[in-house]
Amino acid sequence: MPETNRAITNRILTALPAQEYERLFQRLTPVSLPLGETVYQPEERIKYVYFVTSGLVSLVANLKDGGTVEVGLVGSDGMVGLSVVLGDDIAPNQAIVQMAGAALIACEANICRIRAPSRTPTPAATAAIATTTGVSISRTSRPTPRAGG
Repeated sequence: MPETNRAITNRILTALPAQEYERLFQRLTPVSLPLGETVYQPEERIKYVYFVTSGLVSLVANLKDGGTVEVGLVGSDGMVGLSVVLGDDIAPNQAIVQMAGAALIACEANICRIRAPSRTPTPAATAAIATTTGVSISRTSRPTPRAGG
């Protein structure tokens, strides 16, 4: 792995093969994620993907009755804008910073460069994303033990 990879705290980035990591790392820009900042609105074009390095971003879906529900939580083991890697640059949900932190961002066009010419993610990128996303989902879906129960 490249020396710079050791300093990165995002699990998707650290799971990428060295060659793909190097191609992407050159195009990443560090940004802060202030509490309450809206990263995306639903149905908005995704211009940047966020590899969260600290803090938490909540993914919120709008319901037909006007209510909202949190459908995901992204921390340093994930990325906001995952649909771009899968070929869709429209945000399905609202993304809001719930715990201030930081991220490394890449414009949508640069993320497309880690995909194969067929415009699908390379097998190595898919494996890195699937592995870290699966682990993240399993962590957030575990039941919380009740006190005294």
